[in-house]
Amino acid sequence: MKRTFIFTVMSFAILSIANSQSIPLEIQQRLQGIQDNARIRLDEFRISNRGGLPRDWLRFSFSSAERALIDSLDLEVNMGMVFDDAMRDRMVQLMRGEFREDELDTLVYRFVNQDLRQMTFVERRAIRIPQIDTLPIFIEARNSLYDSLEAQDPWNINKRRSGVHDLEVFRSLQLDTLSIFKQTFNEIVERERERERERILTDSRRINTTLAELAGRIGDERFIQPLIEALDIPGQHQNRHVIVALVRMRVEPFYSDFVRERTLTTEQIMNDEWLRFALEDFVNILGTQQAFLELSRFLLSNKPYIEEVSNVGSHFVTVSEITFSLIRDNIRNEDLQEMMGRLGWRIDPDMKRPVYEWMQANYGNYEIRRIW
Repeated sequence: MKRTFIFTVMSFAILSIANSQSIPLEIQQRLQGIQDNARIRLDEFRISNRGGLPRDWLRFSFSSAERALIDSLDLEVNMGMVFDDAMRDRMVQLMRGEFREDELDTLVYRFVNQDLRQMTFVERRAIRIPQIDTLPIFIEARNSLYDSLEAQDPWNINKRRSGVHDLEVFRSLQLDTLSIFKQTFNEIVERERERERERILTDSRRINTTLAELAGRIGDERFIQPLIEALDIPGQHQNRHVIVALVRMRVEPFYSDFVRERTLTTEQIMNDEWLRFALEDFVNILGTQQAFLELSRFLLSNKPYIEEVSNVGSHFVTVSEITFSLIRDNIRNEDLQEMMGRLGWRIDPDMKRPVYEWMQANYGNYEIRRIW
């Protein structure tokens, strides 16, 4: 899928933004800590047990008090301030499935040497290939062991047939010093290494969903081509995350297509068919004045909607109820907040029309809450 694109949003400049604001020292220190952590995680992305890259890095890194301070000072704090050029280049490398030689070697070595049982399996194969059971000394020791076991229990004849203790006999006789065994063993291990190396290089083309989301939030032009390339990978099931990243960066035609799919006619809004997209997309992905204006039109709809609630599951509500909550939680204008009230989970149905009319009349002046 070769598609043309236009990049319409400038990438964030870390130092210029930081220097143009009076950022409190504790916030600067927190940002530095986030950057140090992110740099380590990117460097060890494929080989560490530290865990993946958090999608909502800023939200989970700042305390509630720090977030409140940032909001009160109206500071520009974003993921672009955390990822410097070297880190962004590393992200491109990861998105394209390119490996440093040291990390590829580490992954291959870890697979081949992951536990004793796997090595035992390889050694068993190495024993069979040279056919060392033609050695009289091995046959004598092997038969002596199995004769003893079968004298104790006739059912142990199955152990002789399957060669359960062949490796034990082999080691006890120190036959692993035979050059043919060592040669065969090394050949098997090398084949396993090459096969694993090829598997890793093939599978690595599938882009990590967290990397895609971070790329969209950082907004650097160098991420665009790797993201678009990811859409051409056969069997790629992360396309939703990749497209969302391109939409966040206002890359065409992805951005216009995304908006068009969520721009419905009045008739489509009012009918009873299920929505094919999440209303939260207007807030969490688009987040523009135009997006909130479009969202407000759903205040007049009673379409059914499934709301996902953490640790609870899902339940049925109406589109207008979700829309009301999204506007109340994300538009901070005082007169609107006073109109909507604070009734917890309850929504006053008589306020849907007044809120809709307020949104139409105040387009362009919405005070949109920061999305952490």
